[in-house]
Amino acid sequence: MKVLTLVFMVILVGINSAKAEWVYGNQESSFEDKRLDIVFNKASKNTILIACENNKKVSIAFMTSVTSHRGRYNNINATYPKLKIRVDNNPIEEFDTELFDSKDGAAVTITPSPDLIKSISKAENKIAVRIESLGFVLAEENYDTSNINKSFEDFFNKCELN
Repeated sequence: MKVLTLVFMVILVGINSAKAEWVYGNQESSFEDKRLDIVFNKASKNTILIACENNKKVSIAFMTSVTSHRGRYNNINATYPKLKIRVDNNPIEEFDTELFDSKDGAAVTITPSPDLIKSISKAENKIAVRIESLGFVLAEENYDTSNINKSFEDFFNKCELN
C-alpha cells in the first residue's frame, strides 16, 4: 500500500490546480500486467486520492503537509490515529490508520467499502477528511465537489467495485 501511495505522489508532482478540481488519471506498466486508475483533488497542501489497482483493488490515500521529526510518526502511530471522512452531511466514517512519510509530509491509506467510494462519487457539496490522534487534529481538509461526477465516470468505466 505504501508503494502505491509513493507512485501516486510521483503522478501528482507538478500538479497544482488553482480551483482544486477533481482529476482522473491512469497509468499502465510497460513491464507488468498492472493498471492504476486514480481520481484525486489537491487542495492547498493536502491531497485526497482514490485509486483502483488492476480494475478491482480500491484504496484511499490522504497526503498532508504534517511534517515529521525523527521517530515522530512512530509515536503518533502508537496512539492509534484515525482517518475520518464525511461526505456532505452523511455520518462520519472512521478508520484506524498509520502515518508514514510522503514527499511533503505524512500520508495515510485505507481500504474503503464500495459504498463509501460510491458516496464520494455522488457528493453534492463537500467531502471532509481529517486525521486525528488522541483528540488532536493533525490535518483536515474540505474538498469542493463541483466537478467530481465526470472524474468518477471515467474511474468507474475502468474499475469494478464489488
